[in-house]
This record gives sequence, structure tokens and C-alpha cells, in this order.
Amino acid sequence: MKTLIVWVWAFWFAVLNHLSKNHKNTTFYAVEKDENTIKYLKEKRQSPYFFPEVTLWKNIEFFSSQEVNYKDFDLIIIAIPAQFVGDFLLWIKDNLKSWVTFLNLAKWIDNKNLCTIWDIFKNVLWEFSYNYAVLSGWMIALDLVLEKKLWATIACQDN
Repeated sequence: MKTLIVWVWAFWFAVLNHLSKNHKNTTFYAVEKDENTIKYLKEKRQSPYFFPEVTLWKNIEFFSSQEVNYKDFDLIIIAIPAQFVGDFLLWIKDNLKSWVTFLNLAKWIDNKNLCTIWDIFKNVLWEFSYNYAVLSGWMIALDLVLEKKLWATIACQDN
């Protein structure tokens, strides 16, 4: 399963670190909208903003949002601020593989329009076939980086 993680902020970085070090034989892909951040990640394999002591494994490839072809991915993990999810989906919706699975790590409510992220997905991708899952709960990026126990629930529309 080819996996893409979208945006490089604290929790996204922590998830990427966790996945890559626990699945060393799997290549993970990450996309970030800021060109300077991508350049830094490619060169240093560290976040320019969070966890300076963490260096990411070599099994991660980084792309700018202009370089990535979303049709190449089976799983897209979205860890972007909730108020940007709708715009992001509008931007990529014509470049998706049918039955792609989205795993949403964003907060549950878009504070711009007070819609749930699930409602945003349904409204933007209403004519598209996809799977939707959400990971939610008591999760703090630093706790994940430090490998502490997290309390979370994952739910998916398709078992």
C-alpha cells in the first residue's frame, strides 16, 4: 500500500517518524506546501519547527505539493488544520485514484464553517468513490515522539 502523509506539522511529523521507524522496509511519502520546509526536510531529515533531536529514517521521500501525483497513492493520511481540509480536497479531487483511503488526523470541526470534517469530505467528494477513516483521541505529538502510550480510536466507514 503506497502511503502519503500530507503536511509537516508537529503531529504529522510525529506520525511519520513513528511509521517510518516501525516499518523500515516500507517507503513512506510526504508532501508539504512550503518549498523551504521540503528543502530542509530533504537535506536534514529533521523538522525545521519541532523536535530538533529527531532525525527521520531514510525510508521517507518528500515532495512539494507541486511535485506529487495523488493518483499514485492508496492511502492518504491528512494531518492538516481542519479549516484547510475543504480547500485541500477541492485542489486534489481531480487527481485521485478511485477508492483511495483517506485517514483523517485533523481535528473534528472546521472552525471556519462549523462543519465536521466528514461533512466536508461528503460535500467536496460527493461524486467520487473513496474510503474514509478517522483517528481521534488523546494524542499529543511529543508523546508519540517519546513513544508514550496514546489513547485513540480509529473508525472507518468500510470494515
